[in-house]
Amino acid sequence: MTLTLELPDALERQLMTKAAKLGLSLDRYIVQDLDDRNQPSASRPLSERELLQRIKPDLGITAADWSRYDHLLTLLRAEQLIALIERVEMANAERLGYLFELSKLRRVSVRQVMSDLGIRPRPAHDD
Repeated sequence: MTLTLELPDALERQLMTKAAKLGLSLDRYIVQDLDDRNQPSASRPLSERELLQRIKPDLGITAADWSRYDHLLTLLRAEQLIALIERVEMANAERLGYLFELSKLRRVSVRQVMSDLGIRPRPAHDD
């Protein structure tokens, strides 16, 4: 089936970036993402490889966004900062779920998995 979509430029860039990180064409990435989302959630547990693909050391947040995050912390621009904090917290929560699943699969603690993957907390922001 062929489907034509009109995507906002920002969304298209975001999807293209994600596809490029995985070495996929935009079309292939979207089809794979839709297929993944269409699978029954209780169908099967994720494999170690799948969990490792989903655990992103940078939370999937770009360096530019981390820079903006730090800048907004400094400037205390409440609305923009709150939106970015929510995005970071959602990404952290999602990654923590995958870390937990991987720890169960490996039968080790979440801290051990984080250590094995070189995941460390970001340094606290000092004013």
